[in-house]
Amino acid sequence: DTELYKISGTGAATGAIVEAPEVSIEVAPVSVSEDGTPNLVFTFKRGGSTNGSLKVSFQVGGTATFGADYAQSGASVFSATNGTVTFAAGAATKTVTINPTADFHVEADETVVLSVDPGNNYSISGDATATGMITNDDVNIGNFVTLDASGQLRITDLVNRNDRLKVVKNSANELVIT
Repeated sequence: DTELYKISGTGAATGAIVEAPEVSIEVAPVSVSEDGTPNLVFTFKRGGSTNGSLKVSFQVGGTATFGADYAQSGASVFSATNGTVTFAAGAATKTVTINPTADFHVEADETVVLSVDPGNNYSISGDATATGMITNDDVNIGNFVTLDASGQLRITDLVNRNDRLKVVKNSANELVIT
């Protein structure tokens, strides 16, 4: 057998057991309009020791599509499926802001879901998942376009809103209505 350590003399040793920080997540507000303010703000909270920086991994889900339906700021890394946030030394919170992308498509409301992944240097305490809703704010204008037997384009306003539609002929000689 090989002797790995030799202990000799007298003395005392001191040490401290440091418990891993606890991490949770929440979102406020829980619902926002796709064209307006405020944005969805996901707040990661760190309890316990805030000494040193802390990197926390999370999963990204929901029915909204990153890049098409929203942009983000605040995460160290962010993709359509996962991301990380890094708490600075002394910081107890870290936020990820979801900024919905305005469009003109009538569609169902969409969700953005962030879920804290388990980690070796932190534990999950409280809520591990937060869900924010992006509500559709586009309306069906109630118009429909038909081509009658004589080749005339007819626009029918079903909701009496007097909307204006723009008809343009594109390079393929097609009529485009916006």
